[in-house]
Amino acid sequence: MSPPVPAGSARLGRTLRPASVARILVLLVRYVGVALGLGTAGIAPAPAQNAGYLPSHSAPDSWRRYALLAQRQLRDRLAVDDDMTRDLRKHLQRSGSPSAPLAIVAIWVGPDGRIDRVEADGVDGETRRALDLILSDEKLVAAPPADMLQPMRVKLSLAVDNDAARRR
Repeated sequence: MSPPVPAGSARLGRTLRPASVARILVLLVRYVGVALGLGTAGIAPAPAQNAGYLPSHSAPDSWRRYALLAQRQLRDRLAVDDDMTRDLRKHLQRSGSPSAPLAIVAIWVGPDGRIDRVEADGVDGETRRALDLILSDEKLVAAPPADMLQPMRVKLSLAVDNDAARRR
């Protein structure tokens, strides 16, 4: 005879179907992820996205203005003709990338306006590393608004006018 099971609890000998086990595991991972602030989109959070993400059309005007200034400054930085940007352009030419590849770049900006962290999506690993080297520790013209959610996501064209880069 098996020992008595307290009221309201599951029987220990009960067999669960694999689909039920998988569903329980997904719910458990989501619960733990939410508790840790990692998001709820699935088993793992979206890269560089947090629960406070706002699309640009929903963001306050001050955030949008700051993001536009940052995007322009980052675009100008990529246009500078130095060893790092030349290496990036050579890699893009060798890899057969489109003439104007785009990268969605997530950046975290410190209170002093310096870029602390960079993550790029939509590009290969070498391009991602090059963007990290070029943009990390870049000092933006101003600090972000104090209430601005991070990371800030900007779209950057990796095509550079070589004539304009030489004139700088």
